[in-house]
Amino acid sequence: MIIELQEPFKSKWEKGYLVDDGDGRKRVIFYSSPDKRDGMTYARYLMCVQLGYILPTELEVDHKNDNKADDRIENLQVLTK
Repeated sequence: MIIELQEPFKSKWEKGYLVDDGDGRKRVIFYSSPDKRDGMTYARYLMCVQLGYILPTELEVDHKNDNKADDRIENLQVLTK
């Protein structure tokens, strides 16, 4: 399903696709051209949008209730590895 990207991704990527990765988690696939694609978990995407910047790789987005399919923003927290 195509989603309307929010900042900080909207200005960098042309399109965003929300997909189910098969184990209950959702992922966002970013697309601008066949050779320019990237992706991340939907939880990480939501937290980046909430904070207004792309989280560095040394930080993780964790589900407080351990339900990886529960991507409500109040269920997400940023942790160090």
